[in-house]
Amino acid sequence: MKRRILALLLAALFAVALCACGGTSDGENTDGQDTETVDNTKADLGDYHVEIGGAKLTKDYEGNPVIVVDFTWTNNSEDTQSALVALSGQAFQDGVSLESAIVGDNSVYDSNLNWKDIRPGTTVDGQYAFVLSSETSPVEFELSETFSFSDEMATAEFDPANLA
Repeated sequence: MKRRILALLLAALFAVALCACGGTSDGENTDGQDTETVDNTKADLGDYHVEIGGAKLTKDYEGNPVIVVDFTWTNNSEDTQSALVALSGQAFQDGVSLESAIVGDNSVYDSNLNWKDIRPGTTVDGQYAFVLSSETSPVEFELSETFSFSDEMATAEFDPANLA
């Protein structure tokens, strides 16, 4: 019973954290010159090490285009933890956050990966899926620690036109 209450409280806290994750850009390049994009696909986020892998395209249950982003994470904490509780993934297109996707094809997206608890010192794969707003605009993906005041995150940019 205590475990169910804890799970419900964590789920509610996770939902509140996701709502609070929105924000605006600090500024834009308005001088017309290209700027170099830093691609920080590996990061130590508190007690977790993460590495963003590749991405692939699929469809959601309604036939909408979806990007699936793969990552690996290592639980370096002293507690058993799941990616669902420890990490927060967000994706943006044209500066607007993308909605999470519901994908039925388990050969492309395994929604259970993020739910699995892993022991300290263990490394496993995870995935996030997002409904695309455009099949041509780049997707910016950010992976951060869920409960942290740090700005540290792993980032990657994917061009849907170059994904299969």
